[in-house]
Amino acid sequence: ITCAIAGPTRAPRCWGSNADLRSTPPSGLAGLVDLDANEAGVCAVTDSGDVRCWGKNQPTHTIRPLGESDLVRDACIGQEHMCVLFVNGTVQCRGGNGQGQATPPMNDAFESLESGGYVTCGVRANRTVRCWGNPTGTLWPIDTQVLRMTCSSPPSIGCCAVFINGTIGCLGSFFRSFSVS
Repeated sequence: ITCAIAGPTRAPRCWGSNADLRSTPPSGLAGLVDLDANEAGVCAVTDSGDVRCWGKNQPTHTIRPLGESDLVRDACIGQEHMCVLFVNGTVQCRGGNGQGQATPPMNDAFESLESGGYVTCGVRANRTVRCWGNPTGTLWPIDTQVLRMTCSSPPSIGCCAVFINGTIGCLGSFFRSFSVS
């Protein structure tokens, strides 16, 4: 499934497989600031800080902020889980956790999140990356800073990053190790 934020109302527009209503967003959803989609479903962050998710293995639900510090900055969706990043840098995940993908590290603050398959990665304020899930607890090389990171599905792919020094690294079930090109 592929989705985009479209038009002046910033509503979700999705296309692709509609099995389990994955490409059918909840009625009236608009004002989106972020959107993440894969074959498992879709999660969207609204300008009011809510997160709305729908699709396969994703019961349609909303995560609503309780206070200013609970506003959501980012959301990502993996194979059987989804995670949200709050403006204070903390992460909360829901869903399947068979490989630790829904158990973010404690006492770590992040600026952005990416998820693919059974791995989730967070980029810290200093641009270093911490991942959890499969591969469990994996750290990119110490003090290596990223320019951009992306994760993909199916679960065997994992995450790849472009580092400040111009190299590219990937990790995940398929890679089983860090590789640089």
